Amino acid sequence: MLPVFVLFNVAAVSDAALSGTIYSLTSTVIILFFLAAHFIYGYHKSPQPVALTVGVALFMLATLLLVATDTVALGTATSKNAALLASNHDKAMEELKINMGVASVTFTGEDIYTGRCFACHLFDQKKVGPPYFKTIPKYEGKKAELVAFILNPRKVDPAYPPMPNQGLRPAEADSIASYIIRKVAASNPRSMK
Repeated sequence: MLPVFVLFNVAAVSDAALSGTIYSLTSTVIILFFLAAHFIYGYHKSPQPVALTVGVALFMLATLLLVATDTVALGTATSKNAALLASNHDKAMEELKINMGVASVTFTGEDIYTGRCFACHLFDQKKVGPPYFKTIPKYEGKKAELVAFILNPRKVDPAYPPMPNQGLRPAEADSIASYIIRKVAASNPRSMK
């Protein structure tokens, strides 16, 4: 009767909670229940402790997978609502901060350079990383590529260690990219137009 109850359980789940994972877990649970019943029945036909042990182990595994199926169904059903609630919470917190007069802190490109980039980069000299006057000209007219690199750095030059991810938001990465490009263009107007 257990496989029938498992099927009724799946039939009672809302459409929003159903997924391929639910169907595959349910199928596995039903097969495991049938195998467990087979081994337990085999034990009653000819009492061998191994058959009973395997039957009970399969029954316990099927039960655990049944719990996992319910957990996956709950997660699937609530994922959209959780994202909506998180978005609404962020908006409400922003409105609350505005109403209370709490200003959100925004950093300029210069602030970010001074706080983070300066530790490894200078404009005209090698430090831990390469000088900006050497690297930034290759991003001429490609600011989006520079922003993408700042957000997800990768090893480019084997002479330098890889740049660690700074954890910047896209707007902050855009701000620092604009600042660096402006500074390089101001000191060498022919290289960056």
